[in-house]
Amino acid sequence: MAPTWPSYTGISQLVGASPAGRVTVFVDPTLGQPGLQNAHDLVHDADRVVSSCEAIFRTIGGLANVIIFAMGGATDGTGGADHLGCDFKSGSAIKTGAG
Repeated sequence: MAPTWPSYTGISQLVGASPAGRVTVFVDPTLGQPGLQNAHDLVHDADRVVSSCEAIFRTIGGLANVIIFAMGGATDGTGGADHLGCDFKSGSAIKTGAG
């Protein structure tokens, strides 16, 4: 079951979980093959990203859900990202612009 996203209101499609199972990735299916490819790329690289963030912020993270969709209509990566907070309880549902 998909999480409730703070700003995405469409129907999200599950793509998969990272190899370590710490990040689950969803995509807005209206993005088609480019969005799905972006989501698959994130599934395969998410554990590296989490490890880098843990090293930078000197904290151990928790589980996170990420959806790729066209933030503000942008599909070139310029739409940015959105989350509810800067901890793993309130900020674990992350929205990122497609690109």
